[in-house]
Amino acid sequence: MPSPCQADAPLPSRSIITVTTMYYRFMVREERLLAPAEAIHRLAGLPAGRIGLNDRGVLRPGARADAAVFDPETFAERGTTFEPNQLAMGMRHVFVNGVHTLRDGALTGDRGGMVLRS
Repeated sequence: MPSPCQADAPLPSRSIITVTTMYYRFMVREERLLAPAEAIHRLAGLPAGRIGLNDRGVLRPGARADAAVFDPETFAERGTTFEPNQLAMGMRHVFVNGVHTLRDGALTGDRGGMVLRS
């Protein structure tokens, strides 16, 4: 079985991404309970920090260069229970460990991720 970090490996289930986009849409756009930066921190920085990954989920010198660029007005889930592997609407660019993995809404085939072990 190929490593999930290899460009030709099948993509893992994106059901968590669907939950993430739903959370952002609901909390930021629909209910206006959180500012965009706070929602992103709750989705990235807080979970990473809780499990001791202090170099992830934040943008600062020395941290892993993981970043997503999306249109906040159109960012929404496409995944369903039966078709979870759908890219979110409005997602423009994704960088994983500094590697450009999604460019202009299309997968590049490059992977910068790695398997994390406890």
